[in-house]
Amino acid sequence: MALNFRVAPIPSVTPVHADSNSSRTCATMQAMEWPPFVISANFLLCDRVLTESDNVVSAIRIIDTVAITPNPAGLAGPNGTHAEIFLQTLALLRSKPGHAGQHSAQVRLVSSTGVSSDLGTPLHVEFRPEEETTPAGCTFAYPILLGVRTFGTCYIQLLLDGALVAEAPLTLKPSANG
Repeated sequence: MALNFRVAPIPSVTPVHADSNSSRTCATMQAMEWPPFVISANFLLCDRVLTESDNVVSAIRIIDTVAITPNPAGLAGPNGTHAEIFLQTLALLRSKPGHAGQHSAQVRLVSSTGVSSDLGTPLHVEFRPEEETTPAGCTFAYPILLGVRTFGTCYIQLLLDGALVAEAPLTLKPSANG
């Protein structure tokens, strides 16, 4: 099976005031009500996540589209899938200065047909500020193995304490060579 990744263009960003926790909507048109301590939530899909010895994290080959060469005719994969793809998610969360605490993070898939399913078990994450006057951070990578049953755009979502804080689109399409 061959996977062809397309590098995602860098989107234009509209700044949001740090105290603006008003309702945000995402591509799946769900309202995002950030927990009151969250000031930013970034969520990337990529091929690899590297963590250097000094704890600097790098996302390698950020993606939003995967061209898939389906299994040969008559050879369905596990659970009737066309193919399986492996990718990484990278979450970078920041809280207001002075916030410290443990929280639960969950990664969820919303398929191109609108069906939602949690991926794996919730992660226990901790915000630990280096100084009381600076924002605390929580950064983590989460690997995903997806069985592709249908082509189209699905969404990988990040929930923090049950609240949707970020999502990333992933378009799955048949390879031109398939």
